[in-house]
Amino acid sequence: MVKKNADTDNVVITVRMDAEIVDEFDQRADSLYLSVSNYCKRVLKEWLDSGAHFPISKK
Repeated sequence: MVKKNADTDNVVITVRMDAEIVDEFDQRADSLYLSVSNYCKRVLKEWLDSGAHFPISKK
């Protein structure tokens, strides 16, 4: 789900994930003294800046 904030240029993106992945993100964010939100932003930005692609397939 994508939701634009009317007061700012920010957009909220909601992603459903397995609990194990969320726990891993939480642990990694804590180890860097970041919020999970900031950690996710940094990881996604680094991945997008790399230009890497990965195949997406249905399970």
